[in-house]
Amino acid sequence: MSKVSPKHKIALLRVLLAEDLVDGFLCLSEDSHSSEYVSTCDERRSYLTGFTGSAGVALVTRYDAMVFTDSRYYLQAGNQLSQDWTMMKMEPKDPTVEEVRLDE
Repeated sequence: MSKVSPKHKIALLRVLLAEDLVDGFLCLSEDSHSSEYVSTCDERRSYLTGFTGSAGVALVTRYDAMVFTDSRYYLQAGNQLSQDWTMMKMEPKDPTVEEVRLDE
């Protein structure tokens, strides 16, 4: 695993977002073939967040760092994510990744 802290990874990503005038970065679990189970070299979301579950999406904005996952992974995500990440439960009553405001 990486020796770079989650907080530092988020901070570095935000620098890149600001340099390129991008509001957010979406990091999916799938590889370029949309496989659910990916090889180690394609585990971008896992590297960025520390969450190793096979289903989930990470979103980093200027102000937030969130991981969206479903009920199969709530316990695992809760244990693996550092305090720098907010776990977003994929429940009907909760906001989806598409509904997140990037300017707040």
